[in-house]
Amino acid sequence: MAGAPQSAFSTVSHDVHRMRRAALSPFFSKKRITDLSPRITAKVSILCNLLAKRIGTTEVVDINTPFMALTSDIIMEYCYGKDLGFLQEPDFKQQWKDTMTTMFENAAFRRAVPWLTYLLQKLPNAYILKLMPSMEILINWQNDIKRQVETILLNKQGTGKTQEEKEADSIFRALRDNEELPVAEKSVQRLADEGEVLIAAASETTAKTLTWTAFYIIDTPGVLEKLREELKSVMKSSTDEPSLTELEKLPYLVIYRG
Repeated sequence: MAGAPQSAFSTVSHDVHRMRRAALSPFFSKKRITDLSPRITAKVSILCNLLAKRIGTTEVVDINTPFMALTSDIIMEYCYGKDLGFLQEPDFKQQWKDTMTTMFENAAFRRAVPWLTYLLQKLPNAYILKLMPSMEILINWQNDIKRQVETILLNKQGTGKTQEEKEADSIFRALRDNEELPVAEKSVQRLADEGEVLIAAASETTAKTLTWTAFYIIDTPGVLEKLREELKSVMKSSTDEPSLTELEKLPYLVIYRG
């Protein structure tokens, strides 16, 4: 269904799946996400500033699109050490959001006819683009992921790292340097498949969650006002950036989240 047979998500063998899952799980632990918070907050601030510039204008923003740009940039940087700059696009890379939405909407059909995915992957990209021109951004993205993986595998770091390199540490640099993983688990295609699933799953699903959350907070009477009042206890001004630990101590925010 995902078209990434060597990813942990698509792995059928129990033992292989367990090995691949064990290699990925530490990156999504509470501690690692807390450590990642400054990089996440920096991108959230970029989005807030860009949306603030649209206040008072006649422009209508489909909030799911900037949320998609936000989540895509975050997971891309976490995976490879740099993002694709979707937040900096004037339309927040609307085409990317539309492509991902189409891909997820067709997932049920692809699950029922897996041979179709295999067939399409065997066809030359030029032929696919003639049939479905809208797939260009997806194909370019897949090719970019392979280039990112190839670059990481070719530039294996030594034991000593500069501060800049430490800050740019990413999931796939760590997988490359993981001595417990067999060499076969570090091939370009294997890691590209893993990257495709991680990025697709972390971007579209999280953006949808943010979109629906924003809608219900605004649409449900009293929720936004009460939430704002509670946030004032850790945000004296709109530019303050409370930590995840501080936010988790707010009872109404935690209850609403749960």
